[in-house]
Amino acid sequence: MLGIWMLLAAVGFLALAMLTGQAQLAASRNRCRQAWAGVDSQLQRYSELAASVAATVELHLGSAGRSSLQRLADARQALRQSSGVRARGQAHRVLASCLQDVIDLRSRHATLAVNIDLARQLRERAAVTAAIATAQQHYNETAKDYDRTLTTLPASLVARMLGLKPQVRCDIVDAAGATPPGNA
Repeated sequence: MLGIWMLLAAVGFLALAMLTGQAQLAASRNRCRQAWAGVDSQLQRYSELAASVAATVELHLGSAGRSSLQRLADARQALRQSSGVRARGQAHRVLASCLQDVIDLRSRHATLAVNIDLARQLRERAAVTAAIATAQQHYNETAKDYDRTLTTLPASLVARMLGLKPQVRCDIVDAAGATPPGNA
């Protein structure tokens, strides 16, 4: 009779450990999703800013910068259609490169070089890039915590049973706020 009670206690303990592990994983995964939502909202801000820059440039240049503006529009569309950390990061790097090409038109067109709206948009671009870097750092720290949760008991038992994998790190901008070259 004592053996049955010990067996029931062990089963109960194991079930409680599994429920605790599942709760830890769920909470950690939700924190990762919230942190990624912060990165994603900043990427959307950047995309909207790129549209504002394109409108300013088009207003002053007309068809002179059409190919750069079209590449920028295509890059914005690609960012909107992408999903997942790696794909969104790659799409943002392409968008940032295309936006830089449009901004570089300033050196060839005097009206853009002194345009107040464009100067304000460039300051805003720096602020949004810094916000992306901050959100990215928060996401990466949260992902690291999630990965740590995957390896600690009792969550590791549940993670193995469910086949959960570590979170992908975000490398949209480097620590200095610059967009790194196309590393996916």
